[in-house]
Amino acid sequence: MIDFLQTAVPGIELNHLAVPVLSLSSTSSELSREATIGFPEPVTYYLIPYLRLNVDYYECYQLLVYNNLFRKFSTVNDHALNFIFSPVDQIIPEILNAGDEDFLLLHISQYAFNSYGISESFADNINEIFLHLENLMQRSKIKLILNTVYFNCSSFSQAELIESKILASKINSRILNFVAAKPSDCILVDVAHLVSGSGFASNFSQRNYGVMRAPYSKSLGKIISNKYFFHFESYFHPRKKVIFVDADNTLWGGIVGEDGLNGVKVGHEYPGSLYYYFQLSLLRLKKAGLILCLVTKNNQSDIEDIFLNRDMPLSIDDFVAVKANWDRKSENIRLLLESLNLGSSSAVFIDDNLFEIEEVVRVHSDIQCLRFNPDDFDEVNNLLVDLSYLYAHHLTDEDRVKSDSYAQEVDRKSFLDNSNTIDDYLRGLAIKMTVYLNDATLAPRISQLTQKTNQFNLTTKRYSIAEIQDFMATESVYAFSVDDKFGSMGVIGVVIIVNNAIDVFLLSCRAFGREIERSMLSVVIQSFNNYPLYAQYKPTNKNVMTKDFYTHNDFKTESSENNVVRYVLTEKTKPISGCLEEIAWN
Repeated sequence: MIDFLQTAVPGIELNHLAVPVLSLSSTSSELSREATIGFPEPVTYYLIPYLRLNVDYYECYQLLVYNNLFRKFSTVNDHALNFIFSPVDQIIPEILNAGDEDFLLLHISQYAFNSYGISESFADNINEIFLHLENLMQRSKIKLILNTVYFNCSSFSQAELIESKILASKINSRILNFVAAKPSDCILVDVAHLVSGSGFASNFSQRNYGVMRAPYSKSLGKIISNKYFFHFESYFHPRKKVIFVDADNTLWGGIVGEDGLNGVKVGHEYPGSLYYYFQLSLLRLKKAGLILCLVTKNNQSDIEDIFLNRDMPLSIDDFVAVKANWDRKSENIRLLLESLNLGSSSAVFIDDNLFEIEEVVRVHSDIQCLRFNPDDFDEVNNLLVDLSYLYAHHLTDEDRVKSDSYAQEVDRKSFLDNSNTIDDYLRGLAIKMTVYLNDATLAPRISQLTQKTNQFNLTTKRYSIAEIQDFMATESVYAFSVDDKFGSMGVIGVVIIVNNAIDVFLLSCRAFGREIERSMLSVVIQSFNNYPLYAQYKPTNKNVMTKDFYTHNDFKTESSENNVVRYVLTEKTKPISGCLEEIAWN
């Protein structure tokens, strides 16, 4: 078995001492064993310290071998992670034994089916399975990875066909409802959808399944593997926030300055349909919280005219900012990133011209660049697929209005540029802060902020929605929303006090430069009554700006060890409102 694994997975190393004797004729239940799997150089750490080989060997490794999925996992932000893979007939025992792992991947496979479709016994047990999953997620921080099941359409009478479809629908409905209820803690790989796109016959091999229980075709196996990797990777990489997009031969076909309003192509007929559906994709991303900015070498008046006079999915108001001039696109992007207070790593740039892409990459090396190639239909289709990966796993209300909030931020930047002094700017904003204490409706947003805020975040601790809710039951969780003359920024600050200590102190980058952080701390100090109050700072590569925050606000350094600085405040200090016009409690 070990020799076979090493042949099947080039470079994989199995520690013989930890692997029990297994035969190729073993059933899935017999494969419920523990093994230690690692990788040789150049990967220098164990990828999966304890992988339970409790899944059908062939099917599991058919998925994982494709594109060296495990090796891909090992390169994600240097995380060494624990996984459990479970077959249908071992799901409940594995759920009961899980809890310390980072991810639980339940790949529901062909074992959900018998020769006549989905087995009734599995369908009957689906509620029990999800009851145990619910209990698991309440008692642990584990992330759950599930898949939908496909409909096996081979050799059915009409009665069997109907019965099998009903059972498949029930199972998938239960899976989808469960994931929808826990969007921040569940990942879904929609195998049923993947199969429906190209058909059962091209995705499965009945012979392979009958002989060695490896049902997937090579192409489908790669697709599923890539889906797992993408969803997993997205948890460890910051989400993109802004899309910079070109106009001519990207948003529409042709050059508006040369072809005129009626000469450019965009609509329902090919090739205009390429641009029409591209615009639709951008509009969906805008509604999902991504910011759209137009960067084009054009006359501003020509751009305004085409949006005013041509029927297109996007309007000019869908863009937070428009840079239509003859400057280098890299410079326009730099100015827009500065006004939005975003880094280039959070940006995507889309253009049809390879020269423009190369020019932007030379200046912004960490920007993600995608090419819109109208001469290649398949390439455009692949671009639309790439764009779908920009969607977040879970959207909060702040995400849905983010484009509006960043448009407001551009207005604030303009207001700052026209103010005589910083004090004039801050007073002119008319900032109002609202404080929320242990408001359960804000748990998703608070969790989201802990997951993604890196710069003004003194401990960079990450908490799930369930953990935030637990804190609210026994501790103090403050959330701060901010409004000014340009609109609402939503909830942008969080402070969590646990056992007389500030466990989390963070502020969204959108609120920098307005002394909001000092007002947040003052609110906490004034409402806290059990002194001393403790705090800590754990330095990272991104939160250096916060290293003196506590000492500049009357906290005394108590200790410094293991790269953590601890502080103490022994008594209440005078309240600070900064330049805020009003502070109110909700």
